[in-house]
Amino acid sequence: MKLDAESLRRRVQAALEARSPQVAEPGDRLPAAVLILIVYHGDEPSLVFTKKTETVPHHKGQFAFPGGLVETFDGSRVETALREAQEEIGLDPAAVEVLGVLDDVPTATTGFVITPVVGLCATA
Repeated sequence: MKLDAESLRRRVQAALEARSPQVAEPGDRLPAAVLILIVYHGDEPSLVFTKKTETVPHHKGQFAFPGGLVETFDGSRVETALREAQEEIGLDPAAVEVLGVLDDVPTATTGFVITPVVGLCATA
């Protein structure tokens, strides 16, 4: 069953609004945020991933969602995810409809607490 952008938006947003995301205190971990971006190419939804270069300090050569460390000037984790997506893939934050956030994910080996932000860009 194919979902148009509006139907997908309603379903995802309703699912995210029906729950309270689990927030993890960073403690000695670094706070970060990523953008789980859903885009439509024609009538097919897709997720956007980046491939990290070999010159970045963390996750060299890995495929990842756009995102990074929370900066002191970021007003929220959503702002962090949108800023990082703009820096990494040139995405205009105004083109993204933020649908909500998922549970924070503390990483065991890299020392981050990552907040996944779910967004939709219906025109790509």
